[in-house]
Amino acid sequence: MAYDFKPFEKKIKEYRGAVRAGAWQRAHRARGAGGCSTGVYVESYGARMTIAQVASVSSEDARTLRITPYDSSQAKEIEKAIMLANLGLSVGADERGVRVILPRADGRAEGGFDEAGQRKARGNTHPLARRARRGVERYTKAGEGRGL
Repeated sequence: MAYDFKPFEKKIKEYRGAVRAGAWQRAHRARGAGGCSTGVYVESYGARMTIAQVASVSSEDARTLRITPYDSSQAKEIEKAIMLANLGLSVGADERGVRVILPRADGRAEGGFDEAGQRKARGNTHPLARRARRGVERYTKAGEGRGL
């Protein structure tokens, strides 16, 4: 019996739009060349500007962006704007500017879990993710009997 994924795919499209899941992935693909700064606006001198207009964005390593403001007093405003954008990025300001740490592209957490921690983490996921996991488990179980 084949599982119909069409309702699930429709819900996933709605979910992606709601949480702006593509924002940090674009930043990953763009190697930090302003990928995360397009939808983030900073209040600077009474006007709303993108991060690219008030700072330079560079890549420190594969998962870390360095945002260096042209005016060092703007670092806290940039940090605040990224946090308010709710992109799921870790942000920290230091003496040279703002460091943005991107999440892993595969969605796994840093460090790793033991088996009990993995079970607990699976229970704390979004309902759509749990539904998808159950569908995949059913699909693989059905395929085992047919030699798939």
